Amino acid sequence: MQNLMTRRFTLREKILMLVLIVILLLGLYFFLVFYPVRNQLADIDAEMQEVEDKQVIADVIEKRYADMNAELEEIFSMPKDEITYMPEYDNMQDLLVCFNKIFASNTKWDYDYSESRDGGIVTRAIRLNFEASDFENAKAILGQLTDTGYRCLLKNLSLSPAGEDVENGALRLSLTIDFYEIEK
Repeated sequence: MQNLMTRRFTLREKILMLVLIVILLLGLYFFLVFYPVRNQLADIDAEMQEVEDKQVIADVIEKRYADMNAELEEIFSMPKDEITYMPEYDNMQDLLVCFNKIFASNTKWDYDYSESRDGGIVTRAIRLNFEASDFENAKAILGQLTDTGYRCLLKNLSLSPAGEDVENGALRLSLTIDFYEIEK
């Protein structure tokens, strides 16, 4: 036994042991240094990509916020009588109160309406028929209809004489005005 411990290695055995030590060192290097560093670099790249994606999203949100602020500043810089808003659905009673005030002196008027919905916005198309005493009165009534303070769009306006001519006599008006409301 003692002979095995004091035995000298041959050149071939020394080379094999040296090769085994090199293989062992390479294996230790790959498992303890190379693969962990490569995995950490991949994780860092993934985190950087995630941060860049979040930065792009934040930039888009910031631009949208700036655009919305600019739009609000534009709206608030308008004269108070031109600012309109969209009330919550169902605003029909308030509209009828406005119409009754507008047509208080005019007994000949009628209406009907329809509704349509699109993405949380309700469009109430109100068809009005009324008579005005003259052209100036008709213009005043149309101005009042569009200046209720509610978001609206006047369309399909037709004008015809109730009597003999458009310039001097009473007028018959027929129109559609869309009022917009927010559906909650």
